[in-house]
Amino acid sequence: MTYYKVYSTDTVAPTLHWPNPADGVTIGGGSYQIVVSSSDDHAVEKIELFIDNTYTAATTCDDIAYECQLAYNWSLRGVHGRHTVTFRSHDWIGNVGTLTTTVNVS
Repeated sequence: MTYYKVYSTDTVAPTLHWPNPADGVTIGGGSYQIVVSSSDDHAVEKIELFIDNTYTAATTCDDIAYECQLAYNWSLRGVHGRHTVTFRSHDWIGNVGTLTTTVNVS
């Protein structure tokens, strides 16, 4: 037997939390593990990662996942300076939550 959840009145975007890197931090080394979590009152479909407005990575969540996490290993070679990291979380209806942090790479 197959079950489907149908939401026709969901207008609430998913929430993004626990971003790593946090806003305003300075990071260094050869690479850095970028992580963010997202939750939604119905279900998170996917999380996308953009670095300096460039699509970098995404993760697709389970079919009916109320919480989801994206992890990405960012190579820091040659990327010194200030950068913007943007996370976008999508639910199955099409609502999008956005969280942006700014990070300095030394």
